[in-house]
Amino acid sequence: MRRSLTMAAVMAATVLSATATAPASASGYVYDCPAGNWCIYDSSNDVVRKSEGNWSGAQSFRALVNNGNRDPGRDHIQVVWYTGSTRHSTCLHYYYDGSKEHFSLDDEVPNGGGWVQSVTWRGEC
Repeated sequence: MRRSLTMAAVMAATVLSATATAPASASGYVYDCPAGNWCIYDSSNDVVRKSEGNWSGAQSFRALVNNGNRDPGRDHIQVVWYTGSTRHSTCLHYYYDGSKEHFSLDDEVPNGGGWVQSVTWRGEC
């Protein structure tokens, strides 16, 4: 699924670049997720929550991306999330063009989705 979300972002970027000039992002282009934010997507790939700050609550999701900017000591996010009653805690690197780091929760999330309990900015994983 990560590949399909990334491909959707690439295709959307291609369409957008043909119709409008978007501002450059230090972190690269992630579909509907401004630079410096982390974003939560639903099963339709619509953004249901985005933020530059820490957050806690309960949000169902299908994918989550860290589109943070490079900022040593504060450019990774710790995500606490659940599938059913199983708790997961995952650290995500910030996204950048050509990124080989783990910057999204996508393949790990089953088709039925899961829910996010908290997102906290932090240093290196």
